[in-house]
Amino acid sequence: MSDPRFLLLHSSLSSSRQWQPLVAELGAKRCVALDLLGYGPAMKQAWTRREVTLEEEQAAILEQLPDNWQDFSWHLIGHSYGGVNALKLAHDFPEPIASLSLYEPVAFFLLQGEERQQALTLMRELSDLLDAGQADKAAERFIDYWNQAGSFAAMHPRMQEAFSLGIYKVAADFHALMNTHLTLEHLARQVTQPCLLMQGELSQPTAHQVIQQLDSGLTNTQVAHFQAGHMGPLSHSDAINRVLVDFLQHHS
Repeated sequence: MSDPRFLLLHSSLSSSRQWQPLVAELGAKRCVALDLLGYGPAMKQAWTRREVTLEEEQAAILEQLPDNWQDFSWHLIGHSYGGVNALKLAHDFPEPIASLSLYEPVAFFLLQGEERQQALTLMRELSDLLDAGQADKAAERFIDYWNQAGSFAAMHPRMQEAFSLGIYKVAADFHALMNTHLTLEHLARQVTQPCLLMQGELSQPTAHQVIQQLDSGLTNTQVAHFQAGHMGPLSHSDAINRVLVDFLQHHS
């Protein structure tokens, strides 16, 4: 297995375009940046209200890779929901995976205590608002949760409209996250590759606990901290990409 490749998986309510600066640094010919189900161009219309699983997400990812993808060595890079999909891929196909670089993967199935209740409450709130036909309020709740109060209101109306369509898929993402059979023990057995865990110091306790769980449960981790929030890969891309590239160069 040779010729290392980079697979980049974006966050919810985003697209493969979020990785453009990093792709430019790593070299476009070696990078595969995908749009996850319901995102990218698909956000031009609302996701049909239905549940989704991490298995369905993975099938959609594999459909976009070449048939011989396992002949290459892959470095997985994931942000938020994309980070969870990277963990799932490394768990199911450990052999071709050389490393993982994850910025606040929302592996909420690992949460315990107050943080788990916080995630479940957010999931119920989004579902209730969508059931009430208030997609804009659901999008506002989600955006402000990961940023700060007033973030959604400050956006351009066109962006608000796009997020109000995309929030239907976010609700499906939550179902996938909270209804997977994956456990920390499963991940610890399979995911033994070098794993860079990145955390924004200004992010939510839910994101911080996931990092703590993965750092304690996986066998080959290092943690990098940034003065950023959950959307650090977009808001602080220069600082984060420097650490990412150093890690990837060391393990390539």
